[in-house]
Amino acid sequence: MDVRDKTAHAIVEFLATVGSHNIAVANSSGVDYIFTSAVTILKFDRTTSELSQVAELPGVHDATAVRHPLTGDWLLFTGTGETSIYNINDPAAPQLLYEGTGSEGWTGWHEQTLVPGLVDGRVILLLSGESFVGTPNAEGGLPDSVFVVNVTDPSKPELVGTWK
Repeated sequence: MDVRDKTAHAIVEFLATVGSHNIAVANSSGVDYIFTSAVTILKFDRTTSELSQVAELPGVHDATAVRHPLTGDWLLFTGTGETSIYNINDPAAPQLLYEGTGSEGWTGWHEQTLVPGLVDGRVILLLSGESFVGTPNAEGGLPDSVFVVNVTDPSKPELVGTWK
């Protein structure tokens, strides 16, 4: 959407895809990428205003793209049954670094937020599931918890704390 003229918005490009519940964006090596929650990876060419799909990963709900503060690698946090971590330095060829099993002691497929900078020399990821607690007619909702996970080595995430 071109919104330079606030009175006359214009669609720049359209590409039908699944997973617009939330999106993450990254500019990697001068190229704009969009990550949908389903997880489709799109490339946007600013010169031609064209959008193209470059990859698709397993994932059903929510994705976060961030730079690792120690390595500078682009990472994508998403999940199906539980959190998965991909290296997306080349978004057209994502590399799976970690795939959760559900036995880690956390629930993190809904919200994944990397704490800016380092905490005691560690890279910390905050995870939370979608609890629905407090939502009318929600039965069996998960308890509201934030899980603190050390992802200094994203291929070996480690639970270091829980906050309720």
